Amino acid sequence: MKLYIYAQSGHTFGLEKVRKASVIAKKLKKYDPTLATADYRAASYAKEYLGVEKGVGVDVLTNLPHMMTRNDFLVYDSNEASDFTKDHMNDFCSLLYEVGDNLTSIIVDDFYRELEKNNHSIEKLFFYGDDDYADALLKQAQDENAQYSVPVLVGHYMFLGNEDKLAKNFTNVIEEEGYNETIKEAKYCLSGSEQTVLEVLANNANPILLIREDKNYQHLDLFTQCGIPTITKEDKTLETIFEEFNSICANYPSIKRDIFTQFDEQIENILKELSSFDRLIELTRGHVLPQDMNN
Repeated sequence: MKLYIYAQSGHTFGLEKVRKASVIAKKLKKYDPTLATADYRAASYAKEYLGVEKGVGVDVLTNLPHMMTRNDFLVYDSNEASDFTKDHMNDFCSLLYEVGDNLTSIIVDDFYRELEKNNHSIEKLFFYGDDDYADALLKQAQDENAQYSVPVLVGHYMFLGNEDKLAKNFTNVIEEEGYNETIKEAKYCLSGSEQTVLEVLANNANPILLIREDKNYQHLDLFTQCGIPTITKEDKTLETIFEEFNSICANYPSIKRDIFTQFDEQIENILKELSSFDRLIELTRGHVLPQDMNN
């Protein structure tokens, strides 16, 4: 009996679900989880930068049964599952958890939740997101042909060479490998990624959500309740967006930050539920002799 964690990923999805799944994998490390992502590149990123020990690429959620065994455990975060697929997974798995359903999607790494306040050496930061398949950011910057003083952090799925092209319009371009430390250091961060907004929020810094036309956002109501400012990108120049960004930074509101306790409680419950299978897990791994099950 093994534990698998699946996260949807790719050029049109970004790494938001992978970042959450990596946190889950580390919290459930006792059970030696395997992180499966839609593309192997995301799994490699999770192993190199997000602290995941085992990662594989499987293309789509429905490929998981080819590597799993009946009665395995699964945590998944994906929009791919039909009702039929969910019923099949529920029958196939001993324990099944869906992020956003019976496991909250308000998840951030402890790296951003350290109690000691960070110095936030980067005053302002712009992170469009890990995904920009249409090169919308680059094309808009090139069309406007202006210089922007705010540092820009490059996304994971942005195409090779975009860093050099963006350098013509942004005075400071930060490569994707620096994501963790850069987000941790940002005092004010404008981002089109909800996950980044959550990480900045947890880090006692000041997030602003950039609402992109090509993204579906699931936490807008929560962000409104927390008082997190938003900027709508549609039909605006980058110069106008950064003017709004600077204005918000100058008068940043008081916001609610304590929204992560539900995840902590749910992870404890999952660990308890998994622990009820400990003897069976040991048996299937060959660590316990069958006669020992009666002791």
